[in-house]
Amino acid sequence: MKKRTLIAGAHALLCSAGALAQGSATLYGQLDTGLESLSHQGGGSRTFFAGAGASAPTLFGFRGSEDLGGGLSAIFLLEGSMNVGSGATNTGVNSNGGFFGRAAYVGAKADVGTFKFGLQLDPAFISYLETDPRGMAQSFSGLQAWINSIAPQTTPSTTTVNIFDQNAVSYSFSAGPFNGTALYSFGNAANSAGSNSLWSLGGSYKNDALQISAGAFKDKPASATGTGAASEWNLGLGYKISALTLKANYLSVQPNVPGNSQFGTWGLGGEYAATGLLTLNAAFYSSKDKTLGGSVKTFTFGADYALSKRTALYGQWVSARQSASGWSGGAIVDQNGGLLSAGQTVSGLAVGIRHSF
Repeated sequence: MKKRTLIAGAHALLCSAGALAQGSATLYGQLDTGLESLSHQGGGSRTFFAGAGASAPTLFGFRGSEDLGGGLSAIFLLEGSMNVGSGATNTGVNSNGGFFGRAAYVGAKADVGTFKFGLQLDPAFISYLETDPRGMAQSFSGLQAWINSIAPQTTPSTTTVNIFDQNAVSYSFSAGPFNGTALYSFGNAANSAGSNSLWSLGGSYKNDALQISAGAFKDKPASATGTGAASEWNLGLGYKISALTLKANYLSVQPNVPGNSQFGTWGLGGEYAATGLLTLNAAFYSSKDKTLGGSVKTFTFGADYALSKRTALYGQWVSARQSASGWSGGAIVDQNGGLLSAGQTVSGLAVGIRHSF
């Protein structure tokens, strides 16, 4: 009897090993940290450890796929974020606070497109990222314009500043140089099929030199005066000339709740591959509170030096100013606590190291 049990167990293990051999799973990640110094922070200058990353988010994850035959594959992704300074799970704009707070989905991929089910990056956010002059760097980029425009709307519980969409179903497809994604995030509210739900669209066209991106989303608030939400659209353009890549985009955010502000932001800049190892970038952003009349203007310059294919040193400088009045809510310049104050100019410097694995 024992011999039969052992044989059966061995057979089960062999079958499992055979099943696993048909798929693949990969551990990957990125660590980014350094030091930042900002003026006019709490009445003076402030130098601090950039545990949330100054150039890129620190993240870790598992991704994999399994060939199901007939051109169909099963896929999955689990991705989280952490603070290198403390080792704690990141919250805010790096994740939704969960252990796998950046992505947690399973799906199917075929020639006709890809379906995903679970926590995913917002397609409109991705389209805005693709033509951001600084690639949505953690500090001093279009990422701050996105947050400053959307956070005052008080986004619904299904998303974190419309970046990480929970309870979502999406469909992505490619046709030559064009890629597009449509997503619907269920609000999962009691006694209401649509409350706190979200739809989002994003797409891009890319060839050797030209890049065009566009996106839009719309949140549905729980009530006309309750939890807030927003509608957004963005349009961007990129063009590569030898070692120089120029990018420009525009972001418009409209409130769905009466009394909230409408925002508009345009960004212009690009990067230059000075050598095979050194890349320089610069950008200017102008955000306007169209309802109250205030503004935030930012000029930034950065440099990346590759020590290898996976490791780089970087430096970034910024000058940002918020108008004396007419701006709804607070405004930030980075993901490590850098805040703008009305009528003041903040100058900042960030240096750090980034490693991928």
